[in-house]
Amino acid sequence: TSAVYFTILMNTYPITVNLVSSLSVPEDRLTVRRICGLAIAFSGIIWVITGQPESRLASNPLLGNCLVLLAATILAVRTVYIRQLVLNAEYSKAFFWPLLGVCAPVFSGVSINTENNSPNRH
Repeated sequence: TSAVYFTILMNTYPITVNLVSSLSVPEDRLTVRRICGLAIAFSGIIWVITGQPESRLASNPLLGNCLVLLAATILAVRTVYIRQLVLNAEYSKAFFWPLLGVCAPVFSGVSINTENNSPNRH
């Protein structure tokens, strides 16, 4: 697939989040209006998938487009899963531990590495 098709198809994940959420979350029901919107959105996705970029940009565009759409779908499933996980977790566990366990070490490491190599440091 080409970069343009990749960008368009990866940004379809909110549409897929809408569908996955309505199928997996009992409180998130499909309405007639929502079904019409999803049908229009997915018809646009199908139109983009079947597009043909220049052959020098993508040797097998349909395969590449389908793989990108699969990645966007996996991202959508992950988004719905994390949303449900956060809704059912205590706030302290959902926000404190990722901050302490991931952000603090990463930012500390970056700070130490960049500050030691700074030419303005005395």
